[in-house]
Amino acid sequence: MNRKLMFASLMSMLSLGAYAQSDMYQSNSTLLSTIKVMANGVEKTNAWAGGQNAPQFAVADMNKDGKDDLIVFENNDAVKIDGVKVYIRVDAAGSSLPRYRFSPEYHYKFPEVKSYMKLIDYNCDNIPDLFHMGANFQGLVIADGYYDDSDILSFKPEREIRFYRQGSATSSPINIRPSDIPSLEDIDHDGDLDFVTYGINGYYISAWKNTTKEDNLPCDSFRLVPWTSCWGKVMQDYPRAHFLGTTYCPPFRDDPQGMPNHGNNAMCLIDIDGDSDFDFLDGNQDYSDIQLVINGKADIGYPIDSMIAQDTLWQKNGHQLYMPKFPAAYWVDIDGDGDRDILISPKLAGTENYKCIALYENQGSATAPNYVYQSDTFMIETMIDAGTNSYPVVYDYNRDGLPDLFIGTLGRHNPVNGTNLSRIVYYQNTGTATMPIFTLKDNNFLNLESLELSGGAITIGDLDNDGKDELLIGRANGNIAYFKNNAANGAAQPDWQLWLRELLDRKGKVIRANNNATPFIYDVDKDGKNDLVSGMRLGYIYYYHNFATNTGDYQLEKAADSLGKLKVGVYQGEGSTTPFIGKVDNSGKTYLMLGTKDGTIQQWEGIDSGDPNKTYTQVEEKYSNIQIKGSNSAPYFADINNDGKYEVFIGNDLGGVTMYFQIFNVNVDDVAKKQNQLTVYPNPAMDILNIGLNDKVIPAKSTVKIYSNMGQLLSNVPMQYRDNAWRVDISALPAGMYLCSVYYDGAVHTARFSKTK
Repeated sequence: MNRKLMFASLMSMLSLGAYAQSDMYQSNSTLLSTIKVMANGVEKTNAWAGGQNAPQFAVADMNKDGKDDLIVFENNDAVKIDGVKVYIRVDAAGSSLPRYRFSPEYHYKFPEVKSYMKLIDYNCDNIPDLFHMGANFQGLVIADGYYDDSDILSFKPEREIRFYRQGSATSSPINIRPSDIPSLEDIDHDGDLDFVTYGINGYYISAWKNTTKEDNLPCDSFRLVPWTSCWGKVMQDYPRAHFLGTTYCPPFRDDPQGMPNHGNNAMCLIDIDGDSDFDFLDGNQDYSDIQLVINGKADIGYPIDSMIAQDTLWQKNGHQLYMPKFPAAYWVDIDGDGDRDILISPKLAGTENYKCIALYENQGSATAPNYVYQSDTFMIETMIDAGTNSYPVVYDYNRDGLPDLFIGTLGRHNPVNGTNLSRIVYYQNTGTATMPIFTLKDNNFLNLESLELSGGAITIGDLDNDGKDELLIGRANGNIAYFKNNAANGAAQPDWQLWLRELLDRKGKVIRANNNATPFIYDVDKDGKNDLVSGMRLGYIYYYHNFATNTGDYQLEKAADSLGKLKVGVYQGEGSTTPFIGKVDNSGKTYLMLGTKDGTIQQWEGIDSGDPNKTYTQVEEKYSNIQIKGSNSAPYFADINNDGKYEVFIGNDLGGVTMYFQIFNVNVDDVAKKQNQLTVYPNPAMDILNIGLNDKVIPAKSTVKIYSNMGQLLSNVPMQYRDNAWRVDISALPAGMYLCSVYYDGAVHTARFSKTK
């Protein structure tokens, strides 16, 4: 890995604020671009984005380059995971649509987002502000947007938006049903944002008027008052069709207790006919299509918004949208031409998981829109996305000396019966030993879908001691499928054939690891025969010892319900462990690494001892501060480019794969003690920055380099070595955040500092 890439990654790491020197693995767009993925002759430019299943969309200029970038939010309340991803717009020559590049170095700028996400400027500063339900609320919060000293979009602490009843000085919270998506638009065209959502009973639409302009309040105010509890004179009951022209208005209630509820809605206000009143696209959790409801206020001259027509099968005369459950629409300018387009995706997971982003491009204008279907895999086709739950394994399948990539998966959604069909996706390494390129060779390896297995957690290794590697697939029901290798020898390309749908122990009993078996083949007791370990939903690691003495045979017997006496998660179902056993850095040690339900990786020490009865010690609960944008992390470590450092491929519940890269080398002594010695003072600094090492002298032969917050080397920074320390003149630098690095004796010491005016 070259030094430029290393420091691009360092900057991403230091930007996270809670920086620890044990964060050996990092990820950013520069590093990710070095490992290319091809499919059908086309590069997957966002290969390592990690997949999407139920994304929500907004646009905002993240890096202040004048171009709106794509911001994607995937809600995951079950495990409280921050699901915001940033795709920076990078124009591609000859492309009809802008190209977006997955850029995880910007993710940290977003707070925890809950339930829904809107990015709209409300306070007249031309900077997008963040609206969502709120991490600790049940309605509407705002986090004001601003650009930091590095011109990166950032957000102030969130504050709750409450509403005021007529004549009352007391405010009340806005309650929104957790699975609903509300709308924020300037409905009355008075220059401030109004708020519209289905009421808490799910039948009528409630609207809150923003009176900031009427009350002559500052632009950064957001004062809501109840407007109507029957906005649009429309009501939806259990049928798909809406009731138009309703005359009944229910009481304006904000208390959700005791209210009937017919289902959740995702409401998208849109001026679909360019007449300046707001129609809406409505998605309902009980239906597979979007309903368009037309506002007749402008057409007929009504004094209030009144829905007069509907299309219950929108685009039935073009490309009719179909998503098996709860589609949601988003009105955003995706192609950067100044008018808004339509994106549609599922609101909740558990439904369509590949053809899950439909794009209808506005090929007309804002006043005369013409929405034309473009794709139902928008952005998905640019990334590795195998459906739901992915389990990567690196293995040289074709015996060319280059590591290939296999991804086991629960599979893609079957619209016929609503199930998923497990599959294995095979990417052959068609690059070189130092520049791997993964090229899609088989999207349904071994024709696994035809076997109708439910699972997909794969592991490869010699289980029967015949010198040839077998393939095991962990299943959702806890069983493990066994594929025997019928190749002539271990040097030949494997010939895997299904031998047992359910792997048996030495007594003929089905091996079952609770639910969601995640097997791994490894010689735990170092007796020369590989054993079987498996993670599971409950958070334990089962251990089956191999008692076989004959070549070509395995004799498995459960030896531990909890290898290492460890458990992930406190409550049942919190764990969902996926094990990897092997080396993860250049320390020479073997570790047990555990993927978890919450999207982190745990590091455990002790398996190197060969003692299966040993109590393992947790080294890191959140290894290298890795937190994927999804749940059910499934790690696999390997040095795929022969640079002496490791990479980790991480699967997740979204069906994609993310990658992190080892940045630091590790000595046998504790890396944290070795690295966490650099001090910079004063911090913040104005003119002179002093650099020292805790309890040590910086040698004169050391080298000091200063980098901007975006990883650019600053070459004209005066510095002087004096009194066993470095003094750096930073007076000419603009105010902002910087990285200081000191090199000596083959080590790099880093620290972040702030420059003030």
